[in-house]
Amino acid sequence: MPAAGAPTSPSGDPVATRQAIIEAVVRLAGRDGFDALTYRAVAEEAGVSHGLLRYHFGSLDAAVHEALHWTVDEAIARSPLTGADDLDSFAASLSRLVAQSPEHVAFQWGLVMHAQRKPELVEAIREFQARYVTQIQAQLERFGFPSERALARTVFAVLNGIVLSQLVSRDPAETDAEIAILREMLEGLRHR
Repeated sequence: MPAAGAPTSPSGDPVATRQAIIEAVVRLAGRDGFDALTYRAVAEEAGVSHGLLRYHFGSLDAAVHEALHWTVDEAIARSPLTGADDLDSFAASLSRLVAQSPEHVAFQWGLVMHAQRKPELVEAIREFQARYVTQIQAQLERFGFPSERALARTVFAVLNGIVLSQLVSRDPAETDAEIAILREMLEGLRHR
């Protein structure tokens, strides 16, 4: 299903065309998996020509790489992991974020699995995970935790598991309950 109003010719807005392609990669991979990503399928999903996809990105792998950066930027900008005033509000809206953008989450998780067959993607995945861990570490420091990268990585891993669980259960209330338990565990660690 092409994006509504997506430019279909080189005379269209190049920024909008590029963005339509990025969003098409995320939707298609999130919905149908990475094996569904072909030049033709992405171009059709974006409502652009096959040639525009090659023009803007050069390769499908480059479009996937850009889509990863876009989903991470979007997730961090809307992240419930930053901006919380206290531990009680940490990750408070994570379930809502997952429910609103399941294709973004599925895309990122799918890319992690896809990288097992495409090792050239591993570094990009490490980068995006490091960005999340850095955000979590900064937030934990604001809450009075020591600056421990291992703690931030552990919280990231737990949150990843919670997010993956919500993709399967589709139950935000379950996610909220799991986040509450994570907060209790962190509170206990803060006083060790």
